[in-house]
Amino acid sequence: MKGIVKLREEVRSGLRTLTNAERLRRKRGDRAKKRKAFVSDPYRFKSRGCRNLFEGGPLRPTKRGTPW
Repeated sequence: MKGIVKLREEVRSGLRTLTNAERLRRKRGDRAKKRKAFVSDPYRFKSRGCRNLFEGGPLRPTKRGTPW
């Protein structure tokens, strides 16, 4: 019985690390898409910490220093 519990915990921890890796990969992909959209046409770009150039002002960087 103890072996089954240990095996189940190993599987769960493996799944957790897998989802964390997938989450990081997804974030990286999302940032790349936003960066590509911004570079292609900065006048249409909207994101957290930035305003559209047509809505009254220049782009303002976020706390991290970039608009994405």
